[in-house]
Amino acid sequence: NEETLLAVQIEGTKGINNLPDILSVDGIDIIYIGPYDLSQSLGIPGKVHDQRVVAKVEEIVAQTKEKGRFVGIYVDDIETAQRYIALGVQFITLSVDVTIFAQACDASVDKFEKIYLDEFDSKNAPYQLNKYKKDLLYFKNQKKLWIIINENC
Repeated sequence: NEETLLAVQIEGTKGINNLPDILSVDGIDIIYIGPYDLSQSLGIPGKVHDQRVVAKVEEIVAQTKEKGRFVGIYVDDIETAQRYIALGVQFITLSVDVTIFAQACDASVDKFEKIYLDEFDSKNAPYQLNKYKKDLLYFKNQKKLWIIINENC
């Protein structure tokens, strides 16, 4: 009906091989592509930018658009989203919440590091600065957002 959306996920070569039959089913609104599982199915796990994966995605998009259906896909970054939007994909899932949160934390720590270290450089001895930079690098590598300001460090 008008209030129901039906999306079918294609994640492997079997799904691609059966795509014409899948597209013949009435009521399917979106064919959603799982690029990571597709790469696994092609024997190149995780290589979602490999030309073999991209070619299969292009094949799915072409067949789906030809039948007047919408196409969706998961992407890790804006650049990949732009490439698939240009290809005709209308439904984009951008990254996952944990990755988005980690990237925001990294950006916050980077910004804080610049602001704080600029101030720290002007007021403290070099050995203290080196210790702080080492500690900050450790925290960033541990993927934790720990911002500690202590004049006695």
